[in-house]
Amino acid sequence: MSGSTRAARRPKTRILVVDDDPDARLLLRLILGAATYEVYTAEDAYDALLTLYDTDPDLLLVDLMLPERDGWDIIKAVRSDPEMLDLPIVAMSARFRLLNAPDHGIQGYVRKPFETFALLDTLDEVLRHESASADG
Repeated sequence: MSGSTRAARRPKTRILVVDDDPDARLLLRLILGAATYEVYTAEDAYDALLTLYDTDPDLLLVDLMLPERDGWDIIKAVRSDPEMLDLPIVAMSARFRLLNAPDHGIQGYVRKPFETFALLDTLDEVLRHESASADG
């Protein structure tokens, strides 16, 4: 990771991680915490939607394959709420297929199992883009 990428990452940026795998949640909490992000986690869609309102994250990192209600259900709920319409979303999935992210309501995509630097670069890029959009 380049020094400019690290410098561009803002301390206290809140990320909500949604994944049903406790090991994945722990790993993401450790990786993102070490990268100076403030990390919250949720294990399913219901927990995610409650946590969204409690924590007001700066970015949502969501696994698409969840039990009962999947990640797409979370994305639809977020995009239908005017208060969260601009929340950046990065999707994660082991089922990799090319998709047009903006057409699906997301700003980025990470393939699972993820590579740490690719994950951080994707999150940094999405947050930088969102910050630039808000400033301009």
